[in-house]
Amino acid sequence: MLISKDTPVEEILKIENTNPYSHCKLSSGYVLDEEIKDIANFLGITEEELKREYLEKAERFGREIFRVKQEKKKLSTEEGEVELPHGKCVFYDERFGCLLGDKRPLFCKLPNHPLLSKDIIEWFDINFIIDPDDPKTLREWEQYVKMKEDVIPGGEIENIIPKEQLEKIRKKNIFSKTQKDVEELKEELNNLLKQNIAKTN
Repeated sequence: MLISKDTPVEEILKIENTNPYSHCKLSSGYVLDEEIKDIANFLGITEEELKREYLEKAERFGREIFRVKQEKKKLSTEEGEVELPHGKCVFYDERFGCLLGDKRPLFCKLPNHPLLSKDIIEWFDINFIIDPDDPKTLREWEQYVKMKEDVIPGGEIENIIPKEQLEKIRKKNIFSKTQKDVEELKEELNNLLKQNIAKTN
């Protein structure tokens, strides 16, 4: 199956899932803002309780997003205990699978397929993470595309944002805000210096 930027969600979810829940044992999924209310209602808690007890903030392509917390194990070493970077999803149960059932986030429903996993994750990122109005996510995606060179059809930056808008963003974001402030300050100081030299002469 050829996956592109415009492949419908229904088609993605029809792909054979060769190893369901395998990633749940080692990591956890991202939760979109629009999924938070449904999950909270399913658990019978408030959205704030869900965020506090079960979610944590993460960053993906420069965008802040929630992900489900993980039960991270600790490893004893000669220097002391070290927490492992990944662990089982807090909603995963060995006997029943995902305790959220059909309310689990879309990211967690994505098929785990040996030949298509990369394409499926790229499809998710393009459609749900990359924001055409956020220069930061666009810059990070553009770097990813340059590095990978074989992104799914429609995933090229020119297909996500109109070329004219992209050029404006590139021009405006040569410097980070801090760097830009420094450059403006330097220019201001240089002008003052020129004025003082002119007065002296």
